[in-house]
Amino acid sequence: MAAPTDVLREFVATSRASLEADALILAVGEEGTPLEAVAADGIDAAAVREVLADVVALGGTFPVPRPLDPAASPSLTRHGFASGRCAELQLDGRALGVLVVLRTAAAEHPRDGLVGAVARHAAVAVAGARQPRSRALLPGLVADHEAFDRLALSSTNVTELTRAVAETLAPILGVPMTALMIYDEGREVLQMAPGSFGADEATTASYQISVFDVHSNAARVFATGQPYLSNHAAGDPGIRPDYVRAFGIERLLSVPLELAQRSIGVLHLANKPTDFTLDDLVRAQELASRVATVVEVARTSFRIRREERLERILSGLALAIASGENLQDVLSPALTQLGEATEASVVALVPTSSPPIVCRLEGGPTEREAALLLEARSQAGLRADVAVPTAVGDPGWATYHVPVHLRDQRVATLSALRSRGEPFAHEERHALSRVSHLAALAWAMERYQQQGAQLARMEERQRISDELHDDVRQMLVEAQSRIDRTLSGLPADAPAQPQLEHARSLVIRGFGALRTAVHQETPNRSGADLPLRLRTVVSGVEDEFPIPVRLELRPEVADVARGLPGPVADVVVKVAREALVNAAKHGGPCQVLVRLDLSTRGHLRLSVIDDGVGMPTAGAADPNHGLGFLRRALREHGGRLRVQSAAADGTSVVATVPV
Repeated sequence: MAAPTDVLREFVATSRASLEADALILAVGEEGTPLEAVAADGIDAAAVREVLADVVALGGTFPVPRPLDPAASPSLTRHGFASGRCAELQLDGRALGVLVVLRTAAAEHPRDGLVGAVARHAAVAVAGARQPRSRALLPGLVADHEAFDRLALSSTNVTELTRAVAETLAPILGVPMTALMIYDEGREVLQMAPGSFGADEATTASYQISVFDVHSNAARVFATGQPYLSNHAAGDPGIRPDYVRAFGIERLLSVPLELAQRSIGVLHLANKPTDFTLDDLVRAQELASRVATVVEVARTSFRIRREERLERILSGLALAIASGENLQDVLSPALTQLGEATEASVVALVPTSSPPIVCRLEGGPTEREAALLLEARSQAGLRADVAVPTAVGDPGWATYHVPVHLRDQRVATLSALRSRGEPFAHEERHALSRVSHLAALAWAMERYQQQGAQLARMEERQRISDELHDDVRQMLVEAQSRIDRTLSGLPADAPAQPQLEHARSLVIRGFGALRTAVHQETPNRSGADLPLRLRTVVSGVEDEFPIPVRLELRPEVADVARGLPGPVADVVVKVAREALVNAAKHGGPCQVLVRLDLSTRGHLRLSVIDDGVGMPTAGAADPNHGLGFLRRALREHGGRLRVQSAAADGTSVVATVPV
């Protein structure tokens, strides 16, 4: 433990910085004894003696901080100071010394009004330094730390820890109200822990004190490492009045929480039925070291538990997605669990073009939630916002947005809202980012499954269309041909002629209906699937007919084919199917080559070439179906179809379309 003089020197150096003074002198001496400087900063020893001599000459007792006039204090001018203020160190009606603040400027300084508060704090520091420290003040308690150790192991969150500390310290120190203020190094603030002073969460959350706030006794205790004691909190210049009113504080004892020479917060004890004494201060300081250890161990435990819980949530979500479960079914429970683990009030997945999935963990819809969802729709990247508390009872808020990308396109935003001005920690932000990646993966898998199912349906429809085209069409053509032959052999007045004419018209109408159905039922698929669709057609023909088919398709050509408009790709697929089926049915034993390449003009070219017996009538295309229909369909898209065939030389069908 540092020597009392060293402690006071540190206090003076810190206080000088807080008051933005050029020099500071702390002198002790009760009534009837001479003033003795115990610590000074910014001034040499000779000047200290002269300044104190002037202070004594002025009377030496200053219940209210008093300006030092250079005319009445010539030592100020001699040592380069143009103004000063002097305040008496008083504690419980006892004068313990004096605090002298010196400035090189003559004008009043904005922080001169804090001299009385710092003097009050200095009096407590001086009295504490003089008070002997003895563990005998806590008989049998300090040696037995089991009660404190159980706190770290039994508490599951900060609220439980705060209440457990209060319950343990109440019988020891006789205080009904206890509060913890925890240091947040990232924000450089002291945050009052939930459960402190028995207040509601909104009130405790609204108490975020900058460690540089010289108006706050908590900030000064933290910065100087020295306790503060007041038995008349109302009107005490060293305590913020809103703090006194909010928690109903009458008497207050504040001690720093230090661990391994590092400050981690402040412990407040309030409203002891009788006045706090220096013995109470010593007891609180002795206990504070153990409380600091418990708080740090508990916070580390909470962080580890939270990280483990987040990992379980993420693992469960990943497993559900990998198992093919519906995204809507697994995401809502996972977002709720994520909100509980991160202490968020709202967690929402906000798609860019569909209603959001909102998991609300407390209360009903609020304006802040509506603003969160609006922000989510406009977000293009990561963003974190924090609104710090502005008044007692205003807890502030914090938000975090992370985009959900699918194929380099933002499809949604995952957003979280916390109903207090405490930013999301690194592990919490990391967990939210991982959930966004899992949501993207789930969407990708669902789209893949949907596309696979759609492709299967399309292939089945294509198969049915092909069967109708190849089998039923031929039956209708044959029926019409036989009816025509029968009619041509009958006399004009034959009794059966009207019935045959009617039957012929029905066959023609059926043929037209079949052609319409085939063309309507043919799937209108995206051009991006053209290479896959060609492979499917080739595989289907090889399965259906005993002929070998070889497909030539270079990667660079496949990339071009994927950019082909859907209707054009549909016609190309139909040409491939028609040509392959014709080769299988009419080419005899043969081999077939299907090639997709680019012509010299940069058009996409499909070639289906067989080495069969040829089709002597290939040039006379039926205008109602088959290649004739496909030729007209290609012409509508700026393409063309060329068929070459000769006996024993095989057949080639070439379709070209612009890209």
